[in-house]
Amino acid sequence: MRIITDSSSDLTPELIERFKVDLVIPMKISIDGKEYLDKVDIQDEPFYHKILPACQSLPKTSQVTANEFCEIFSRYPDEELVVLPISSGLSGTYSAALVAREMLGRKDIYVVDNKATALALALMVQIACEKRDAGLSAREVAEQVEALSGRVRVYALVETLRYLVLGGRLSKAAGLVGSALNLKPIITLKGGVLSAVGKARGTRAAVKLLRELVDANERIDTNYPVYYGHAFNDEGIALLQQAFPEYPTKAPVLTVGCIVGTHTGPKVTAISFISEVEA
Repeated sequence: MRIITDSSSDLTPELIERFKVDLVIPMKISIDGKEYLDKVDIQDEPFYHKILPACQSLPKTSQVTANEFCEIFSRYPDEELVVLPISSGLSGTYSAALVAREMLGRKDIYVVDNKATALALALMVQIACEKRDAGLSAREVAEQVEALSGRVRVYALVETLRYLVLGGRLSKAAGLVGSALNLKPIITLKGGVLSAVGKARGTRAAVKLLRELVDANERIDTNYPVYYGHAFNDEGIALLQQAFPEYPTKAPVLTVGCIVGTHTGPKVTAISFISEVEA
């Protein structure tokens, strides 16, 4: 059995090795008409510190194509594959993987719409790898991960409204007002779709509200890992970890990469977990 994901998972080389992930497919990002492979041609730190602040329009991300999936799947002609792409609610990558499976006429490829991306996708990949290591078949791994897809969550604090405005999620007027008031939006990934769930003035108040929203709407299932993520915001992620003292710093902390960071902007901070509550 091979486990395959894409680079929106933001898995570190160390975690890829530890979990024995067989392949991480680089997604593509276009900046000023030039295309880059995520984590191959472009790295997170220069993206956030140099490229993104200078953008007048957002970089464009693009899905892995069906033909690309065909080439990848054909590398493993005699092995079962469990494929964990970015959520179908955020990208056409999942659909492209299904098309490729049909083009090849294979029944041994299990494509899971795990409703996740970034640190949440990393969490789901870890769960899949642990189930593989426990001796489950590829079909069983896919079924059990898919069963969790309605329960995977991300709660994130966005430090600036600029990229929500550039992406068309907020009007320019709302962005100017929000910036003047130092409003920090809180967004969530639930059911594979991002949505805004609150805002507060200042980072500390926003972190407090984020914890309150989690407590009001979720019950964290402690049978599964908890992940943190941020975009070069050590102070922000420390505040978020302090808000969840029952999950110490041994929980993995990932950098939210270019694919998701295009839309959330620099200094985003986030927590991901499996909820006992279905979406």
